[in-house]
Amino acid sequence: MTDNKKVVAIIPAAGKGTRFGGDKIFSLLCGKPVLIHTLITICSSVMIDEIIITTRQDLIHKVAELVKAFGINKVVAITTGGEQRQDSVFNGLKHISSNPDYVLIHDGARPLVSKSIIEYAINELTQGDFDGVVVGLPLKDTIKRVVIDNDKNTVVVETPKREEFWSVQTPQVFRYQVLISSFQRASKDGFYSTDDSAIVERYGGRIRLILGQHHNIKITTKDDIFVAEQFLKKRLPDV
Repeated sequence: MTDNKKVVAIIPAAGKGTRFGGDKIFSLLCGKPVLIHTLITICSSVMIDEIIITTRQDLIHKVAELVKAFGINKVVAITTGGEQRQDSVFNGLKHISSNPDYVLIHDGARPLVSKSIIEYAINELTQGDFDGVVVGLPLKDTIKRVVIDNDKNTVVVETPKREEFWSVQTPQVFRYQVLISSFQRASKDGFYSTDDSAIVERYGGRIRLILGQHHNIKITTKDDIFVAEQFLKKRLPDV
């Protein structure tokens, strides 16, 4: 447990859904919107005290209606996202009114997150001397580093060791003061990354990677809805 440590969850859900062909967070997954699956699980954890959602300005009212309809009572703010994911998370951080110990960040479009992996990540951060804990999976396939030559051919430069590479998921959980300081410095420096932990790493933060879950997929295309439904129909524990 977190020994009365406060944890705020930020849920970025401002993506334009270009590859999906629409607002994927509202797409129905076994009868409920994708975002609601995410929020129900986050809200169900006793370790999460508050939830802040960042979304597009034109979606705030619709998200608020869903939050109310499904009784997601830990949501304290629904605010605008930004042009890029990093902007959305930073906007969420700016709406934290308290001074929490930890901040958990989880994609709104990862509806199959489990309560167990949320609490595992938080516990691992509380018990170590790391600044953040990130969930991920070791890669199964061989990796090739390539370049494009003058004739636009894809040419292999190197075959690095596969065991040195992991694919990163969310949730990611950080010490609040380290996270907000890193985002402030990144904003000042004009540094952008698609991964929250990379921002903390850039400014000297120590990040631990822990084993995630294969079913914790991100909804990117309509095919992902089908895959997610199959996982849900298997009634995976804790989902």
